[in-house]
Amino acid sequence: MRHSIIIMLTLGLTNTAFAHTLDSEHSLVETLWHQLMGGHHLPYTLGLLGGALVLLAIIGRQAAKRQ
Repeated sequence: MRHSIIIMLTLGLTNTAFAHTLDSEHSLVETLWHQLMGGHHLPYTLGLLGGALVLLAIIGRQAAKRQ
């Protein structure tokens, strides 16, 4: 059941984050800034950053144990 909830929440965040893109009147920088820092995209961005930090911490601990 927990896995189902996690999967549904992940899919919901992904759909919210990639629901739209800016039109061609905006520059590439504006589009990327909107995709990363827009209020409705920000939770997904923070989740990706947090997940990457957790993964790096796990890899670092495993490397330290081997030495």
